[in-house]
Amino acid sequence: MEMKTDHSLRALFTFYYSTRVPIYFFEYANQNKTSLGEIPAPFERLYQEERQLILEKMKQKGRVHHVTDAFHRHFLAINTETFASFPTGYVCIGPFLYNELNNQDIQEAFQRQRESIYVSRKVLAYYSQLPVVHTKQVLYYGQVLLALLTTDWDTSILDQTFDQFTFFPKKTEPSQEDTKFLSQAFQLEQEFLHKLRQGDPSAIDDLSHAKYYPTPTYGKDNMVRSYKNRLIATVTLVARTAIEAGVNETESLSISYYYINEIEQKEKVEDLMHLEKVMVHDYLSKIQKQEQHDHTPLMQACLESIQANLHKPITIERMAKELGVRSEHLSNLFKKEIGLSLQQYIHRQKMKEVKKALLHQKDSILSVAEQYGYKSGSHFSRIFKKYEGVSPSNYRKQNGL
Repeated sequence: MEMKTDHSLRALFTFYYSTRVPIYFFEYANQNKTSLGEIPAPFERLYQEERQLILEKMKQKGRVHHVTDAFHRHFLAINTETFASFPTGYVCIGPFLYNELNNQDIQEAFQRQRESIYVSRKVLAYYSQLPVVHTKQVLYYGQVLLALLTTDWDTSILDQTFDQFTFFPKKTEPSQEDTKFLSQAFQLEQEFLHKLRQGDPSAIDDLSHAKYYPTPTYGKDNMVRSYKNRLIATVTLVARTAIEAGVNETESLSISYYYINEIEQKEKVEDLMHLEKVMVHDYLSKIQKQEQHDHTPLMQACLESIQANLHKPITIERMAKELGVRSEHLSNLFKKEIGLSLQQYIHRQKMKEVKKALLHQKDSILSVAEQYGYKSGSHFSRIFKKYEGVSPSNYRKQNGL
């Protein structure tokens, strides 16, 4: 099978080698199936049952579908129509089980389907190889794979998927704590990526509490593997964010390949935590370099003037008058060279200094706002939340103040 871009196939490899859960891609056009970690079924009926059920689900609305068959097997199928990097088809995680099955459970399932009264050793061996997971792990798998495939997902997609089904057994249904955890994790991730996209060094500080993905059950016994899984997904998200910030796509993906390989070489959580910070610092340097390329003399003078006057109100009219050009000309030139409007850039630079002041000064939020030329506390709070994703007061709380 030929993927439209190499990152698509890489997404499958990254997922499989970080989770060891079977995964495959089925392409409608040529009926091709690309599998990783596939566990051969002992007879054709199991394949037919799986294909039929998943194809039925693909006709329904939604990108993510949970599929359960009559033989107690579960699958998570993702429609690829919305992914530009994939041909039309579906990606399937599984099969897996929700609890251990004994011989009688398996035999009864086969009898109900009029397959065979006698369950052979091959069938029992097949079931013994299937991963046994629970709902939280499947949510985790879905999040990791979606993070590898795209950056525009949110946890509600998965929550809605699992709300539609009664799981087997019922005790594996998502709890309110799971849903709350996922929502908080998504918010933390967005704040971290927002800072990274802006080239903000404080993004590195967020790593200490940015636990974006729930830890699967096996992670309690193998914290190294669990941390590797999360870190591989983080590398992919960071690489995509760097590309959005202007870093060359080939360079960004090459860096991500290097770090994924380094992740697999580590055997201690401490080493992985250190590698995570090194990786983010590496990408930050690349992003910051994009902002430091050579500018025309007029633009360089404009940038220096902004930096020198961050503690004052700055307007386009004032800047244009100071530089001896028309406001419209300065505005157009700034947008062309910097990629942001003049006002956006001014707010962005001010917010970098404001965040330092909020963390290192005991002054009130209004006092900090006035130090940087914001006369209205409510206006300042709106601007801060727009650029940082949280209110000034919550920003202080998140940092223990």
